Amino acid sequence: MIQVRRLRNFDEARAYHGQWNSMVTGSAARLGVPSVFQTFEWNEAWWNAFGNGHELLLLAAFRGDQLIGVAPFMISRTWFPVPGKKIRFLGCPNYATDYGAIIHVAGDLDVISEINRWLGQNSELWTEIELTNLIEGCREVSAFDRCEKGGFRRAHASYYSDAPTRELGDEKADQETLNKKSLKRHTNWFKSQGELTFRHIDSVSEMKTLLNPFFEQHIGRRSITQAPSQFQNENQRKFYLSLVESLGSLGWLKFFEVGLNGQPIAFHIGFEFGGKYYWYKPTFDVKYTKKSPGEVLLKGLIQYAVDRKLSEFDFTVGNEGFKYRFSNRIRRLHRVRAFRSRIHYFFFWMNLKARDLLRPVKRVLFKPKDASVH
Repeated sequence: MIQVRRLRNFDEARAYHGQWNSMVTGSAARLGVPSVFQTFEWNEAWWNAFGNGHELLLLAAFRGDQLIGVAPFMISRTWFPVPGKKIRFLGCPNYATDYGAIIHVAGDLDVISEINRWLGQNSELWTEIELTNLIEGCREVSAFDRCEKGGFRRAHASYYSDAPTRELGDEKADQETLNKKSLKRHTNWFKSQGELTFRHIDSVSEMKTLLNPFFEQHIGRRSITQAPSQFQNENQRKFYLSLVESLGSLGWLKFFEVGLNGQPIAFHIGFEFGGKYYWYKPTFDVKYTKKSPGEVLLKGLIQYAVDRKLSEFDFTVGNEGFKYRFSNRIRRLHRVRAFRSRIHYFFFWMNLKARDLLRPVKRVLFKPKDASVH
């Protein structure tokens, strides 16, 4: 039999650290998740930086003494349009976690049903469940979309976002990607200006030294846009430092620097996990914006993934235009919402109807933006 228990904090969860990560690494090929965003280290780092004001809801499933599943949830207070309590994945409130998943031993699908049952039996804890960035076809979507029993009133599953990726391994196709005209043109311009270098930093101490230049580049880059840099927030800096210290020491976090004549002109923090490279946080020196240093960075990262014989270059969640230009497969991500409270479901349903009515108007008034890697 499977028993689901609530772990009160990460100190209690640390006793299962090894089993937790073994489930993630052992199941990394399952529809693209679990990913680095499901590891113990990632979730602990996020909680330590941003958990204040939320209630931790770590659900652990056991068969005997063996940990066979973890749901890294949290409970957040909501106030509009009516007060309530919402269950979400850790990392979702500030879009840090690009893929959501309930972690479980490969092939043991009963875990999700039992966690679903536990939530129904403890429905006094919440008024709404909102699980985002679930990959289309995953067990979580089907399980929570049919949860009309055990305390659930209504459930709703819908498309949420795309997650473009480039599958690697076809030598000819990989080289054609690396030889795209825009990548070669921008790279050649920088080479004409002096010594262009692409460097992987594998020392945690050097990564920590370069974090401040990385933050300042990002702040400068975003200063010319309408969206200010997240790194003006001290908790964001704390989070990235924690990721460098924990995931960097394990070899999962990858820190890259593009240099021109000895000066850094671009950085990237990403992840190598489960035989894949995950695009995550790029930045560059704003004075080179018109020369597209982001494409130089991208070329170096794809070359790194090809040289490492990785199976994918995953651009992760987001519909920026450049991701579609370099991808050859699109994952569709879904969101599942379930409601215990009739009044919360009523306002949700009214919002859906209003959006349906306004959609034709929005298509006329707003044109989609083709965001670039620049």
